[in-house]
Amino acid sequence: MSSGSKKAFSEILLVFAEKIGKNIYLLSLRDAFMLSFPLTMFGSILLVISNFPLISAEKKDVLWKLFGHSVESSMLLMSIFISLGIGYYLYKYKNPEKPSEALYSAAVALTSFFIVTPFSLTLEGENIISGVIPTSLVGAQGLFVAIIISILSTTIYSFMINKNIIIKMPKEVPPAIAKSFSAIIPGAITLTTFMIISLIFERTSFHSIHSFVYEFLQKPLIGLGTSFAATMIAVFLVQFFWFFGIHGHLVVNPIMDTVWNVASLENLNAYNNNLPLPHIVTKQFVEMFTVSVGSMGALSALTAIFLVSKIKQQREVAKLGFIPGIFNIAEPTLFGLPVILNPIMAIPWMLGGPLTAAIAYFATVTGIMPKTTGVAVPWTMPLGISGTLATNSIMGGVVQVICFIAVVLLWIPFILYSQKEFKTKEQNT
Repeated sequence: MSSGSKKAFSEILLVFAEKIGKNIYLLSLRDAFMLSFPLTMFGSILLVISNFPLISAEKKDVLWKLFGHSVESSMLLMSIFISLGIGYYLYKYKNPEKPSEALYSAAVALTSFFIVTPFSLTLEGENIISGVIPTSLVGAQGLFVAIIISILSTTIYSFMINKNIIIKMPKEVPPAIAKSFSAIIPGAITLTTFMIISLIFERTSFHSIHSFVYEFLQKPLIGLGTSFAATMIAVFLVQFFWFFGIHGHLVVNPIMDTVWNVASLENLNAYNNNLPLPHIVTKQFVEMFTVSVGSMGALSALTAIFLVSKIKQQREVAKLGFIPGIFNIAEPTLFGLPVILNPIMAIPWMLGGPLTAAIAYFATVTGIMPKTTGVAVPWTMPLGISGTLATNSIMGGVVQVICFIAVVLLWIPFILYSQKEFKTKEQNT
């Protein structure tokens, strides 16, 4: 591929990436998940402490009695946080000139979600307990409903506000009171809409929109999005976009994160209840065994340089990029080596992520490594540690190290070939 065609192709990709990156619905979804991240991180820390591998079962029981309620409050109510976040951020994206009213939109979105959520515990089609909200419906099972309802709610509410279908108060009225009154009509119309939807679903065989969405949307999407083939494609596309200088995670993650996060929550629910974990591929699986295995392969490239390269420029880049690479920051390597638009580096870079994901998937299927528990682990955590925390097993860290070594071996022949190219150019000049 000539330099001109490379540039044209990268410009096409950039246009596509910009459309994804500027989509207000994907942006609001991303921001809503980030809103919940500090809360899930708090719960994850407590969960790791409560289930630390080296302590006895009796001590684990004591720790769970101390921390269990806080863990469930911060990690198993994800749908509530997401509903609030979408209602807030989507309104701000739709109405950048009226950001102060976004809080009312968030309140309406959350109330809309509660209106369509049954306040009863049902077993075999019969209400066992009334006046309670099953945590499953505000956790993993309710996540898709929360997303759909919150987007629709915010869209309706925003439309009413923009059309000035509001109660206008005199200028003398304090702004806080005026905003409350202006939210009455849009809020009432929005909530009435979802009350009607809820009543309709109550009279069907599904009994609630939750059951309908779970059976016909969430379940199939989770099965498809967490499959081996879908994971390989998603991980490859991340590396592919990065090769052209486009932030691959900002393109792929807004589309896949919902599926991966739901899978994480379902694993977490099962883990807390001592049940078999349902999913191999989760948000933590993708991050811990692609991003965190040496910053998507960048650290492996630098290690290969230290092992075989005799080119001074490459070794200087390796020295500068190694410490950031330990914490999975790949940009110094991507732009310094460079990897971006470098045809010699294209193959190891694009294949490194899928290779590590495939190794981790095989290790999980064969029982070498347990499934990720759903505990949130920062992607900046060094390899070995992050894999251990994500799986609650030392084998998670061991598999990360194996993945790292495999990618180092993948890089070595291409680093050697790049030296030949460098020496040839040096002789020609």
